[in-house]
Amino acid sequence: CWIFCMVDRYSVDTAVFRDSDPTYQRSIVSRPELGRFPIVMSDVEWYEFVELTLADWLEQVEGASQEANPLFRWETGEAWAYRRTAYRSMAQLLKSREPSRLAAAEDMLKQVYAIEPLETRKLVQNRTPPMSSEAERAFEALRSAGERDIPTSWRPV
Repeated sequence: CWIFCMVDRYSVDTAVFRDSDPTYQRSIVSRPELGRFPIVMSDVEWYEFVELTLADWLEQVEGASQEANPLFRWETGEAWAYRRTAYRSMAQLLKSREPSRLAAAEDMLKQVYAIEPLETRKLVQNRTPPMSSEAERAFEALRSAGERDIPTSWRPV
């Protein structure tokens, strides 16, 4: 449970995207404002964490889209954009990892996202916005230290 609250979701998404690369050493870290310390997980814990992450979002996304959320920089309806490509990759990863039990993950994702309004289907928000002033300062520090993949705008595009 503590991992879910402390993890830098961008590090999770990177690990999901690169899971099939045998040369990639999984590197999950805490959120920048917490120090980016390593979060070590066994393979079993990792895949269970991915399953929990996907299931949690599939339960929340429709409700989250019903109103604006200033913390996440969403207007009404834009929650669908949040980590869209990562969630799709999580479903594919789970299906390929354990098809007898988790093939349904991809079908569930498709069913949930099938009700998304057409006007938001093109939007993507790949990074979780800073959730506090401390997080904002941590991202600013990382950006000034040369990290180029930190957005200057956190809105879905």
